[in-house]
This record gives sequence, structure tokens and C-alpha cells, in this order.
Amino acid sequence: MINTVYGAFLRRLGGWISVADLLTLMAELDVDGPAARSAISRLKKKGVLEAERRGATGYRLSPAAHPVFDEGDRRIFGSLEPAKLSDGWAMAVFSVPNPSGRTATSCAPV
Repeated sequence: MINTVYGAFLRRLGGWISVADLLTLMAELDVDGPAARSAISRLKKKGVLEAERRGATGYRLSPAAHPVFDEGDRRIFGSLEPAKLSDGWAMAVFSVPNPSGRTATSCAPV
């Protein structure tokens, strides 16, 4: 989740956020403090995040992480050729639990 926050939003806003604000944001996304702190620690050890103080302690994406996120953008948001009907159909079947306890099932062409 933190990768998504940095990659989709913070990167375009300068790439830095204070620890307190990041934990508040993650809590709004239903990620509890210990899990968020653990993720921050792992990303720091992997060299994705670097500590930086700007009046408050925070983290920014390391310069080495930018090309990785840029490549992710190309893969996720790049245009794809539409499928050709002559290629045939594939069926994807999956279930998603819902609050009522029943399972919703969906089937769609891929």
C-alpha cells in the first residue's frame, strides 16, 4: 500500500512525507500503525525510501527507486492493443466474499 501511495501520489508531489502524516494517511487506508512502520522499515532496508528531515522526520523515494516506479507506470498505464475477437475467449471465474456472508461470483470475457 505504501508503494502505491508513493508511486501514484507522493512522487508527483515532491516525493517526501513526514512520518506522522504517512502514518495518518495509512490509518485512513485501514493500515494500522505497526504494519505501516514495518513496511517503512522494509522499504528503507531495500533502499526504496530514504530518511530526510524537513522540520520533521520523514521519508522520500530514493533516486534509485524512481526508474522502477517509472517502469511500473509504463506497464500499468501504457496503452495496450485491444483483444481481437478472432483470438477467442478466456473465462475468468472468481469469488469475492461480501459482508452478508454470501459469495458473489462473476464471469466475464477476458
